[in-house]
Amino acid sequence: MVTTQELVAASKLAQRDCNYEIGPVITLVNAEDFEFLWEERRNLLVAQMEDADLVALSRADLQEKTVLGRIKTEIEPFSKEIIELSTAKGQGLERVMNLLDSP
Repeated sequence: MVTTQELVAASKLAQRDCNYEIGPVITLVNAEDFEFLWEERRNLLVAQMEDADLVALSRADLQEKTVLGRIKTEIEPFSKEIIELSTAKGQGLERVMNLLDSP
């Protein structure tokens, strides 16, 4: 997680003035660009996935099942839960909505 000085200052103010809960964290990983992202930004992706409640492989409908399988194998050690997501086909949306709706 990247923490800036501004974020630290704002969080201190927020803690003083109110109580709040942070909802579930969902990390979107673009399945189409995964190879490039994994090569160029692996540390960032790993950090985002480790803190996420759900990792969603977006644009999953545009990838072959074998490609999705390789991606899942690669990121599984860093993820609590992985789903395939396609907004065009409605794939995975129910899981996302259920997670957001859970207490």
